[in-house]
Amino acid sequence: MRGPFATSGFALMFRWLRRRFGVAAPRVAVRVQLPWYWRASMTALLLIAVLVLAGWMYDAGSRLAGYNRQETGEELAALRLENARQMSELERLRREVGAGEGNVQMARAAQERLVQQVKDLESENNRLREDLAVFENLAKERSQPVVSGVRK
Repeated sequence: MRGPFATSGFALMFRWLRRRFGVAAPRVAVRVQLPWYWRASMTALLLIAVLVLAGWMYDAGSRLAGYNRQETGEELAALRLENARQMSELERLRREVGAGEGNVQMARAAQERLVQQVKDLESENNRLREDLAVFENLAKERSQPVVSGVRK
C-alpha cells in the first residue's frame, strides 16, 4: 500500500492478515491425535450402522408397499408342498399310462392275431367252397342218366 494511509492501523492490520493467511503464510502441519486402528474401528462401526439402518429402511419400505416377508414365506412353503403333491401325482399317472400302453399293445397284438386268423379262415372257407362246387359238379354228372353214350 502506498500513499497517506500506508502507516494507518487499518493498513497494518491488513498487511498482518495477508501475511498470516495469504500465499506467503507459514506452513501448517495438521496432526491427528487418534491412532489409525481407532479410526479404522470407528469407520467400521459407522459402516455397520449405515448397513443396519439401510436394511431396516428397506424392510419398512417393503411393509409400506404391501410386501410382507412372512406371508410370502408361508405362500412359498404352501406352493412347494403343492408342487411336491403334484409331482407325486404325475409319477402315479405316468405309471398308469405306462400300464395302459402295455394293455393297448397287448390288445393290438391280439387284434392282429385275430385279423390273421379271420383271413386264414376266409381263405380256407373259399377253398372249401371251391372243393364243394367241384364235388357237386361230380355228383351231378354221376346222377344223370346216360343216353346214347352222352350224359345229359
